[in-house]
Amino acid sequence: MAELMRVPDITAAVSSFELAAKPTCVAYDWDAWPLLRCWLALAEAYGEGARSHKRSAIMSAAPPGMRVIAKTPGWAIRTRGAGFMGVPTQQVAIITHGNRTQLLGGKYYRYMGDPFARVLAGAGVTAAVWQRGRPAWPQWHAAFFCEAPLFAHAAARQLSGRVRHMGKEPPWFADIADWHREVFGSPLPWPVVSRVLGSTEAMRQTYASWFKRAGTRLVLTDCWYDVSAMAAILGARSVGIPALDLQHGVQGSTHIAYSGWHASDYTTRMCPFPNGFWVWGQRDAEALEKHNAGVLDRHCVFAAGYPWLTEWLAPSDEALLESDAAATQLAQESEKVILVTLQVREHVQEALDLASRGPTDWLWLLRVHRGWREASTAVEREAQERGLGRVVSVQATDLPLYALLRHSDVHVTWTSTCAMEATAFGVPTVLLDKAAEATFSDYITSGSMRLASERDCALDEITAALHTASVDWRATPVAFAAPATAELELRRLLSTVHL
Repeated sequence: MAELMRVPDITAAVSSFELAAKPTCVAYDWDAWPLLRCWLALAEAYGEGARSHKRSAIMSAAPPGMRVIAKTPGWAIRTRGAGFMGVPTQQVAIITHGNRTQLLGGKYYRYMGDPFARVLAGAGVTAAVWQRGRPAWPQWHAAFFCEAPLFAHAAARQLSGRVRHMGKEPPWFADIADWHREVFGSPLPWPVVSRVLGSTEAMRQTYASWFKRAGTRLVLTDCWYDVSAMAAILGARSVGIPALDLQHGVQGSTHIAYSGWHASDYTTRMCPFPNGFWVWGQRDAEALEKHNAGVLDRHCVFAAGYPWLTEWLAPSDEALLESDAAATQLAQESEKVILVTLQVREHVQEALDLASRGPTDWLWLLRVHRGWREASTAVEREAQERGLGRVVSVQATDLPLYALLRHSDVHVTWTSTCAMEATAFGVPTVLLDKAAEATFSDYITSGSMRLASERDCALDEITAALHTASVDWRATPVAFAAPATAELELRRLLSTVHL
């Protein structure tokens, strides 16, 4: 099996091609290059490029969610008809994914949607959350479950002929196919690309009709570089509505979607690229401008904060206080609490080995990634089988991250965004992956993070972090805007988009 290209190398490859070739890929009267760039780069990053490009089935080439079309009746029942009974009326549509949820008080809370809606409501703007992905019940706040109706309506547009099929290869495709073969070593069949473009156009038309019907005046997307999210951006642009990306994690100089863009008119051109970006703080605002020089500048990047984190800095909501109390009880009677955030399953054994070498009165909280949270039971069981009685994974996965950080002494991770979030709670992070050095170099310099360059020195770095004075997050590289600053930036954003 061929070794996967590193993400920084993929980012450099697509950025260099864009700079040299200046591709303009006109499809359905919009420029498809941003979509092709992200789709191809992500496929290669996850090792799915050559394999997916060889498939002949029509559904395999379309966005994965298209496969829910066959399940539409079941979805209609599970969502109690939501999405098939009318699009909600609102000024702002916040499009997020169902895997960004947190169980609070027995109900699901969308931390990348609900807090933003609350902040906008406080500014006098009506907002509704549009959830993609599998619905979860019961929920704290009503949402428009848009995925099943989106793909059902888009499929109907394709079947009815309202979306014409792109037949022969357009003139611009040869250069992209040649570059793809040279860099990634696999062919890029036009039929596969044309189906992706066609399904995106069908979703664009669907989103556009929904936004017009709902009276939407601003669209916020969580993770803009997903194909269906880019269709939403296109749908908004085609009816004259601005679309902004909500920061959901680490961005940085090597991120496929947040660095190395070169066309100066991306934010205004008819293409699936956001008009602007809502980021957590000044650090990422400056990074976006720096790594996309001439494309993004201060007027379209808004350091308007992260409402979910702000709620946890001084929790007052009953559900948050309940979770905080559970974390307090979990941490009590422990000399030190070490929170480990696991990104991939391959890290589990390393984390358990680390816990086995630590003092017996330390509590180790092993939090698995939301994408495989069901594995927390197996992780905890294995810890018990190894005689590690002070390792907790189930509660560490089920409780909110910020409840855990409020009661942790040190945070350990490989390259997770949680390292940034820990700074807001004055918790030092020990990084276990050498690749994290480039992403968090400013934090390592400031002392709020430490790098364990060798596996054997991880415990030493944790011990050193325990004896390091807490660094005030407002004095370190600013990842999160202070509430007053965030409010000013939100006002600037709303003024810019005429809300």
